[in-house]
Amino acid sequence: MKKVVLLFLIFPSILVSQNRNQQVHSIDDVIQSQKDSLYYLKHDLTLITGSIFGPCGLRVESIINGEINTGLVFEYYSDCVVKSVKKFKNGLLNKSQYEYYNNGYLKSDISYYNGVINGKYRVWYSNNFKDIKKKYKYYKNYRSDGTMKIGILYDIMMTDSLNEVGKSENFYIGKENGQLMLSENYTSGLKDGESRSWYENGQLKSRKKFTLGKMINQECWDKDLSPIKCLY
Repeated sequence: MKKVVLLFLIFPSILVSQNRNQQVHSIDDVIQSQKDSLYYLKHDLTLITGSIFGPCGLRVESIINGEINTGLVFEYYSDCVVKSVKKFKNGLLNKSQYEYYNNGYLKSDISYYNGVINGKYRVWYSNNFKDIKKKYKYYKNYRSDGTMKIGILYDIMMTDSLNEVGKSENFYIGKENGQLMLSENYTSGLKDGESRSWYENGQLKSRKKFTLGKMINQECWDKDLSPIKCLY
């Protein structure tokens, strides 16, 4: 996967030619209100219309009466590497929204429709894997109403937001083979069914059985595969 820095260096010049009739503001001359998220001129606090540029390039493509309208919004790291690219339509997030690590590699790709997550939701580790598309930190798909359709998640719980049913899987950080650390099942927000944990080398550490939050039985082993008393 290639870095994205060079790609976004050409964006500002393209966008200027497309929006040459609207007023261009310097990021140093505007403020964004924490109260209403609107953009104002610093010297007289009037709502701005136009675009905003900073030292690294385009920041906000299109603002009307202080509010982000339709276009792109960029964030940058201190060295001007692109941190995020957001796409708006009529003031709402739409289509793919991207975040990047400061090494230029993709961190997340999340799809929106009219301000609601809809479709793909992908997050990657920062490692530069040869086939980074298969190295998701977690992956989800959403329905148009924002509820989860399917998901394979690492380090956070997967649930259907309508009934809080799903699987939680935690992985050891930095393990390229995706070594599981903990796998649990939930029903109505309670542990239900079998839960397992593993040592970093992949050896089974514990196996526990739950029924709606109540533990029925448990087994634990040390690194030599000898049975031991479970500590929790």
